[in-house]
Amino acid sequence: MQAFRERHAWILNRRTLLRLAVVVVFVVEAFIIFDANTAGWTASGVSMHHGSYFERDWGIINDRDIMVGERVHSKDDIRTFVSSRLDGYRVAGDYGDILMLRDRFVHRAIVWVEFNATSGMFDVPELGLTSVFSFNITAIGYFDRELDEHFFTMHARGKYVRGNMTVHLGWPDATGAFEYPAGNHSGFLTKGDWNPFVDQEPIHPNETTRIFYSKHPIIRPEWIGLKLVRVIDREFVDAGYAAIAVFAFAGTLLTVRSAWQNRGRMGH
Repeated sequence: MQAFRERHAWILNRRTLLRLAVVVVFVVEAFIIFDANTAGWTASGVSMHHGSYFERDWGIINDRDIMVGERVHSKDDIRTFVSSRLDGYRVAGDYGDILMLRDRFVHRAIVWVEFNATSGMFDVPELGLTSVFSFNITAIGYFDRELDEHFFTMHARGKYVRGNMTVHLGWPDATGAFEYPAGNHSGFLTKGDWNPFVDQEPIHPNETTRIFYSKHPIIRPEWIGLKLVRVIDREFVDAGYAAIAVFAFAGTLLTVRSAWQNRGRMGH
């Protein structure tokens, strides 16, 4: 055993231990920053862009950016677009929190609606409305796409603008009863910044049959996993990966060189 220690003692020289300590500290700091209440996801798609697919804005969610969120415990942890305009609270380029649902769906919270069982319609407390199935939201952002030859989303040209939007939660059928494709329950309405309408807007693909559907249901608080706290640009991440790779390679070479030189000294 003593001979083994003398033969391999060069591995445990001070420089090697120092580099190992730096790695340990880095890992511990990473766990502190990304603790049990936070998590990171990778963005996918253009629905939260403020420009075309090929335009990148610092602080806005772009395709492949890293999104860091914190856990949500109740609906009171969420600020909506409508309520945030009063005090200027903004996240990633616009008013209100961005919800990160458990199914990896990521859009902005626009307004909270409460289903009124008595009237069979919705109340919108933030706008002071009761028993409505449609209402207006002013100065809401969306990507105003130019109607040109670039039909596909990723090639669309235009700019991020603000305008008035009419939100529909349902439509009366032939008997006068209301249909609510997004559900008749309380929750958040959401929207991708790029999109010109909320995710819960009813769509009827056939004017004759008037079969309604909705892209997403009204979001219940228990469906929300996280809310966004910061966006890390993918170009910054890519540069960070490259720097880490270079430093790791250089550090390995220095460690091996130092250890090889010390091996000869430890043998005397």
